[in-house]
Amino acid sequence: MKVVPSDSICEEVKDFFRETFKEEPDYVVGAPGRVNLIGEHTDYQGGFVMPIALDKKCVVAIRRRSDGVHRMATKFAPDEVKTFEKGELPTKREDSDGEHTQWWHYVLGAIQCTREAFPDKVGTEPPGFDLAIVTDVPVGAGLSSSASVEVSVSAALEALCGMEVDPIQRAKICQRAEHEWARMPCGLMDQAISSGGLAGHAMLLDCRSEEPSHVPLSTEKTRVLVVDSGVRHRLVDGAYALRAEQCKQAVAALS
Repeated sequence: MKVVPSDSICEEVKDFFRETFKEEPDYVVGAPGRVNLIGEHTDYQGGFVMPIALDKKCVVAIRRRSDGVHRMATKFAPDEVKTFEKGELPTKREDSDGEHTQWWHYVLGAIQCTREAFPDKVGTEPPGFDLAIVTDVPVGAGLSSSASVEVSVSAALEALCGMEVDPIQRAKICQRAEHEWARMPCGLMDQAISSGGLAGHAMLLDCRSEEPSHVPLSTEKTRVLVVDSGVRHRLVDGAYALRAEQCKQAVAALS
């Protein structure tokens, strides 16, 4: 993880953390949203994609607790603090949670998939924590707001447990969280660029080898215009899964 100067959204999440938990956070970690320049519906087919990271990001503040309790809050629902007592943190999404994915599913997915990847460092249950989330990545605008939540939460747990994780390994952990907890069969692109994007560069990702390369973009000569169409979508509602299946059928027919 790279240490960067604090900015307004980092200060915002620290203020929200203080207001909610009446303590100071131990760590503040962020991960960006993205736009994609080349390659739509090709990442889960083992093709090439070339996304860029945005200057908008999700930021997580976290503090270790000694009592094993897990509390989490987001400014999207400032009056709701999701609390799990010691030993009660869910290890999988239950059918009783209902059809709709809630914000805390993304948090739990990132936490538990990171724990399962590193049980020797995280433990059989993640250490107790207070966790607060603030984001300026527009939700439902196709800018990978969910990936930025998963990556920032996973990185926050890494910081809490004193770990250093390769960006692509972190991306694969968060992709699994999206599959199992949000029930959305995404490729690796969103989590890869959110986890390992570089300023002033696009990421050319070979989704078959899962090897990224960073392509310099001249900030003086290149401008990327991101237009808000006003159309909001929820990938977990099924349209994305349908298109993914259609693409797989097309590839099989051409093979």
